[in-house]
Amino acid sequence: MTAPTYGSDGPSSPAEYEETPTSPAVAQTPDESGDFEGLGRLLQLAASDPAKAAKEVVREWERQDPAMIRRKVFWDAWTLVRRGVRGVRVTYPQRQDVNNVLLYVPPGAMDNPAPMDRTDLLCDRVTAHLLSDPPTPEPEPATDSDGDRDAAEFTKRVLIAEANENGVNYQAKFRRAHNKAAVFGSGFIFVWVDPSGGGQVTAKDTPEAEAAEGQDPENPENPENPATQALPAGPPTGVPTGQGEEPEGQGEVQWKPKLRLDVLDGRHVRFHPEQCDGISDAEGASVLRVRTLGQLRGQFPNLRDDSPECVGDEALMAMANWRPVARQWVLPWYAKMGYASQPVMTEDGKPADSTLIGVLACYYRAAPAYPKGAYLLAAGPEHLLHAGAWIATGEDGEEFPLSIPLAQIRQYDDTDGDDPYGYGLVRRIGPAEEVRGTIILAKLDHVDRYSRPNTF
Repeated sequence: MTAPTYGSDGPSSPAEYEETPTSPAVAQTPDESGDFEGLGRLLQLAASDPAKAAKEVVREWERQDPAMIRRKVFWDAWTLVRRGVRGVRVTYPQRQDVNNVLLYVPPGAMDNPAPMDRTDLLCDRVTAHLLSDPPTPEPEPATDSDGDRDAAEFTKRVLIAEANENGVNYQAKFRRAHNKAAVFGSGFIFVWVDPSGGGQVTAKDTPEAEAAEGQDPENPENPENPATQALPAGPPTGVPTGQGEEPEGQGEVQWKPKLRLDVLDGRHVRFHPEQCDGISDAEGASVLRVRTLGQLRGQFPNLRDDSPECVGDEALMAMANWRPVARQWVLPWYAKMGYASQPVMTEDGKPADSTLIGVLACYYRAAPAYPKGAYLLAAGPEHLLHAGAWIATGEDGEEFPLSIPLAQIRQYDDTDGDDPYGYGLVRRIGPAEEVRGTIILAKLDHVDRYSRPNTF
């Protein structure tokens, strides 16, 4: 009987997209002119032809598909080893081609219970040991002046308050990311700003409204800088408190932004260039996430049906039908079984808010190729949701570059293959699980024979 082999799903080369007429791509630029002259190839392309810029962002992602397909075979193997499945092997059908790999699982191995899975227990203990003394921020003052010392102390209190359970809950996010790194080599924490995550507030009661008193109403100071947001908020999202005129004595209701941390793994992230040492020296990175249409509508008003600038149902369906190879990788198993297989439609035949859409974010640091950095967000090879420089503006009006909003948590460096994702603890201790399982099963067999001396 021939044992089944499980190969990597998806094509071995980037998919070729068929040119189909779709609604015009949407690009939101940080300035009214949208002039990106001299700011980099992708930004200039976004200003002239947003659809081509979106396609180029997708192509930069898909150029790494062959290497990621090979990595995924090993990641699938380490996932099964951590679950206690015995006999899992990565085979090379053609010895002269080390990039052609297959995942081998013995017949019936998935049905056998794991004999006291020690690998998973040790991975959890290593993570718990690192967090036995939780890390705390220690900002350093820029100078020895009293003002800088007070600023550093205030920054420390803010970071501690923001990192607790009521904020971004950093310790829980780090625990998940480090646990993922045991299999994938690296876990990632992706930082972004949810423009409505802080809840609703009344505009007249906000500190910004109090500070704006006495300013020129035609040119108020904008408290938000879209360039500092990993997902732009778009136009103002103020919502009236009721129908018609606002109640007397109440101001406009607005949404407060909030920092969010998403825990990702190597299937979500790709570095630019591919040959680098990780996020520390990468010039850029691409991040693939799957979000619902309702979440995107909260950030991009031109995706709403009631917006006069709505892109239309045809464009929304094209976004929902974009299925790159890695889209099935990043979805959890329960999402693959339900509505992820096809867009969810309302009774009137329009895409529902629960429809899943893959969004691909591309970041570049400030460098000669991109003097002010770059941030582009695409929802498929034909639709660009955002394009802009990746910079921020300080209180004094001076611009400064932003880092890529990714934190890489890598367990071990790959000194043999120089893989920027590294490798995890399962690769080191997983093979010993085979020996331990054999010993335990032999002991259980001996106990079974000893307790039943009569064979008839």
